Amino acid sequence: MRIALLLISILPFAGCTLFAAADKPCDDARVCPLVESCQSGFCRAIQTGGGEGEGEGEEGEGEGEGEGDEGEGEGDEGEGEGEGEGEGEGEGEGEGEGEGEGEVTPPAPRSCADVLLANPAAVSGFFDIDPDGDVATPLVNVFCDMQFDGGGWTEIAFQNYHDPAVSTPLDPCPPPWTDPPNDGFVDACVRQSGTNQSSITFPAVVPFKQLFGTVQAFAARDLDAFGTNGNTIDQNYVDGISITTGTPRTHLFTLAASHNNTSNDCPGDGGPPAKVSGAQFSCDKALNGSPDITNPLWDDVQRDLPPAPGGGRVFESLQLAAPVQTPVEVRILIDQNVSDEEFAVTFINLYVR
Repeated sequence: MRIALLLISILPFAGCTLFAAADKPCDDARVCPLVESCQSGFCRAIQTGGGEGEGEGEEGEGEGEGEGDEGEGEGDEGEGEGEGEGEGEGEGEGEGEGEGEGEVTPPAPRSCADVLLANPAAVSGFFDIDPDGDVATPLVNVFCDMQFDGGGWTEIAFQNYHDPAVSTPLDPCPPPWTDPPNDGFVDACVRQSGTNQSSITFPAVVPFKQLFGTVQAFAARDLDAFGTNGNTIDQNYVDGISITTGTPRTHLFTLAASHNNTSNDCPGDGGPPAKVSGAQFSCDKALNGSPDITNPLWDDVQRDLPPAPGGGRVFESLQLAAPVQTPVEVRILIDQNVSDEEFAVTFINLYVR
């Protein structure tokens, strides 16, 4: 009997994997090609029926649909998507202060003494200072004397009532001082009418311990220096000028006035002793006359004036124990009425340090 080899086609059924009859027998000792497997004693090609499948590849994940041998799917090198996100946020805040090498404007000097300290070669002249050290307030323009007794003096008063050769226009008399009422004085300031004391004040721009300056005046009639009826700083202790500061008054300097041929002469010429410290007064005397405008008071090498650098008409106070910044008072003192005694101030220039 003739036996024919039939190719039996196993059709897909019930969703199983089907394969065709193979032509190569196999057993456990024979290895089929990679695309075949040993099934029922024969090497048969692996087939995949129509369907959907999901799988994971080594490097990604994906989905694919395929039919037959060339279907798409995921194998070892299947398509996949891989996302890698790396987000990093870093915030850094840093605040710092530093000084560079640029030029920095130094603070303004607070006094003429500070000007001289910063520049020992500074010469007398006008300078801007900041007395209170507050940058919000305007600077003050002042004249500084850098020569007298080591320099560093801040001017607080310059009043010219008489001489246009010194400065113009002439300064008006500061109240309560007044112009002389037809007394032979020209362009000068006298005490308030009917008083034995008459004072003006000048603000102290900077703290100070010492004062120097000059005051000039014309005299009239019988001035008595320290031969007066007062004895304390608040009384008429002198015919002349008393310079003080603060309340109660602290004495800075006294300018006494006398005249020739009187028993009340300057202390150094046989008159009554000074009622203040010997280092804190000066006395000058005028000729008899009404008024004596040819020989101004306190304008030259004054009698009883302690030696001081600069000499001449300049006076200098002793140093206070501690700095003050109270106004400086310039007070005319005369213990008799105008018909007996009088003098008229023509010039004031004061400095503190």
